[in-house]
Amino acid sequence: MLILTKLKFPLAHAAAISVLAVLLIGMCGPVLHAQTLQAQLATRPITRDDLAAYGLPSTMELTGGLSTVGVGQPVHLEAEVDINVPASQIASVTWTLTSKPSNSQAILQDSPLGKNVAISEPSDRLIYQVAGRKLLRPDAAGIYNVTATVTTVGAGTVTLFKMITASTYMGVGACSLCHANGPASTPWSMVNAWSKTLHSEIFKDNLNGADGTTYATSCWGCHTVGYDTNAAAVNNGFDDVMAQLGWTPPAVMQPGNWDQVPKALQNVSNIQCENCHGPGSSHISSGGDARLISKSTEAGVCVQCHSAATHHIKGMEWGNSAHAITARDPSGAGRDACVGCHTNNGFVDRINGVGPADVTYGAISCQTCHEPHGETVPAGNAHLVRTVNVTLADGTKVTNAGAGSLCMNCHQSRRRLAAPISDRMKARKPTCWWEPTASPTARTFRVPPTATSWRTLA
Repeated sequence: MLILTKLKFPLAHAAAISVLAVLLIGMCGPVLHAQTLQAQLATRPITRDDLAAYGLPSTMELTGGLSTVGVGQPVHLEAEVDINVPASQIASVTWTLTSKPSNSQAILQDSPLGKNVAISEPSDRLIYQVAGRKLLRPDAAGIYNVTATVTTVGAGTVTLFKMITASTYMGVGACSLCHANGPASTPWSMVNAWSKTLHSEIFKDNLNGADGTTYATSCWGCHTVGYDTNAAAVNNGFDDVMAQLGWTPPAVMQPGNWDQVPKALQNVSNIQCENCHGPGSSHISSGGDARLISKSTEAGVCVQCHSAATHHIKGMEWGNSAHAITARDPSGAGRDACVGCHTNNGFVDRINGVGPADVTYGAISCQTCHEPHGETVPAGNAHLVRTVNVTLADGTKVTNAGAGSLCMNCHQSRRRLAAPISDRMKARKPTCWWEPTASPTARTFRVPPTATSWRTLA
C-alpha cells in the first residue's frame, strides 16, 4: 500500500510536481524519506588498537578526538551521514577551512585513514557511514572553523560545522589557579581530587622504579602532557620543555629520581587536566571561556591510552560490550525516565541528583561508571569507580554492596515482582516493564553473600 503524506515544506507547484515524480520513480529502488539528512562532523580519535587493526603506520600520532588540540598536532575530521543513504548516492563532500588565525598557513589535507577504517564510536556505526575525511594540522594558536557540505542524490544536502581550538600546554600549575581553590565536588576543586588519583603520579612512580628499573619513552605519550616528537608539534608539551631544559632521563629507575626532575618539567608530567581536556592556553588567556577547552564524554578521551593491546585492553573490552551500543531510542524528548539508565548524560545527572534530565544521547561509556577527577570514596580509589548507593524497586535501600551498587542502579527489576498479576494486566505494560531486558542482578544476588541488610525481590 502506498501512503502519500502531506509535504510540510513550501514548494512552487512545478517544484512540487518534480519532487513527487522523483518519489514515485524511486519506488522501484531504495526509498528515502523527505526529511533533513542526518549527519555529523566528528573529530576521530586514534588509538594503538586502531594502528594494529587497520594497518596504519606505527609512527602515527595518537589522539583523543578532542576539538582542542596542541599546535602542530593532528585533527582527523570525519563527515558522517545516515547509513540508510546508499553509498553510491553520496555525490560529493566539499570541505572548506572558513577561518583561521591570521598567522596560520594551515590547510585541509587528504586524510591518511583508508576506507577500511571504521567510525570510532560503536553506537555511531549503527546509524552513520563515513562520507569523507580530511586532516587538519593547526600551525598557530587560535580558532579554526571548518565546514563540510555533503551532497547526495535523493536525500538532500547538508552543511556541517566544526570549531577547532589550537593552543599550547600550560601544565597543572596553571589549572590550579582556578580549579584548586573552590568548594569540594565543584569544578573549582577538581585538581585537589585529581591529586589523590594514580593518574596524578604515574610518571613519578615509574621514574622512581615502581614498575622496574627501565621506563620506555613509548609510554610517555600517555604518562605526560603533550609529549609528541613530531617536528611540527612545538606547543610547550613535555618533549619541548625537556629539550629546553636539556633534561635527560636517568639510566636506572629508582627512588629519588623524581626529586631531581626540574619543577618546570614536573608541571607537565603525569596524567593531568590537559591530557583529557586539551591544551589550555587559549582557555586561560580568555579568562576561562569554556568554548576554548574540551569537555567530552566520548570514549576517545580514555581509549587514546586505554586501548593498546596486549596490556591496555579496557577500550577493547568496552567496545565489544552492549554498553557501547546502547540504543538511541530511549533518548530524546519525553524520555526523561529512560535516560537515567540508557545514556551516559542521563545516568550521571541522575546519580548526582541533577535535573531536569539531560535527554541527549551518549553511549554508556567510560565516564558513566568512572569519575575521572577522583571524586570517589575512598579517596585514591585506584579505578575511580563511582560510589553510589541504591534503592531497589520495593524500597529496599542497599548500603553494603560495595562497587556493585553502581551497577544495581540499572540492573534491577523496574517494578516490585510481588505485585499482583491483575495489577500487571491492568497496567497494560509489556513483560519487560516488570523485569528488565538486562540481567536483574540486584534481586538475584547478595553482595556480599552473607549480607542481611537487604533482600532479594523474588
